[in-house]
Amino acid sequence: MRTLASKEQLNMTTWLDGKLARSNDPAAPTTPTRVIGTSFQPSLTGWTIVMYTIEQVAATTQDGTVTLSTGAADPPATACCSSRVNNANGATHTARQQLVAIVPPAHFVKLVATGNTTNSIAHQREDIFS
Repeated sequence: MRTLASKEQLNMTTWLDGKLARSNDPAAPTTPTRVIGTSFQPSLTGWTIVMYTIEQVAATTQDGTVTLSTGAADPPATACCSSRVNNANGATHTARQQLVAIVPPAHFVKLVATGNTTNSIAHQREDIFS
C-alpha cells in the first residue's frame, strides 16, 4: 500500500477544498420512486449524489448482483458499484447493501440486476447540488 507524500496530500486537499467552495448547499433531499432495470436522469442541471439501499433475498443455490451504472448515454455503461448475495447452503439469505455514486448533470443512472435473486430498493435518496 502506497502512502501519499505531503505534496500529494496538499494537492488532494486543495482540489477538494476548491470543489467544495464552488458548490452551493444542496437542495432538499429527494426520495423519488426508482425501479431496478429502468434508466433515469437524477438532474439535468446539477451534480447529484445518489444513494440506494438494495435488498437481495437468495434461497438455496441462488446468486445475484445489482450494479449501479452511470453515463452520458442511455443506457449508462460505467459500473460504479454493486451488491451481491450468493447462497450456497440451505437457509434463505437476506442482505442489504448501500450503492452510492456522484452523478454529473444530465447523466443517466441505471440499477441493473443479474442472477436469480429477488431484488428491491429498500431506501433511496438523491441530493442535487446546484
